[in-house]
Amino acid sequence: MILCADTSFLLSFYGSDVNTAAALWHVQQHQAPLLIHEVSSLEFENAVRLREFRGKLSAHEASRITSGFQADIGAGRVVMTALPLPLLFQTASRLSALHTRTLGNRAYDILQVAAALVAEADEFLSFDARQRQLANVAGLRVSP
Repeated sequence: MILCADTSFLLSFYGSDVNTAAALWHVQQHQAPLLIHEVSSLEFENAVRLREFRGKLSAHEASRITSGFQADIGAGRVVMTALPLPLLFQTASRLSALHTRTLGNRAYDILQVAAALVAEADEFLSFDARQRQLANVAGLRVSP
């Protein structure tokens, strides 16, 4: 089973917010690694740093989150995959042309959904409403 997680899911999974319990439960139920790519790794790590900059995370908490993420990559619970960039951007461009005017998605959201499509994910994990809409209309099963 291929599970692709977006930044909102990863922040909940590694952090502590209203969606953390759902994220933890969902990953435990599937017992499959989370598949991520370079774009999602960059966005996740930057989002943690941005939350620290905005005072929403302490330096200690930000370090704990990124350390946990890196440890899971090392242990194989999160699998970093290289996707063919031309195909990724072609897929993202098609999604943008088809859906941005009606759904209002940001470029990183589109890239995350495109990556899940290119990786042939079985499930796309997100708590972001717009991104969930895009993934759904793109034909992905969306959870939790």
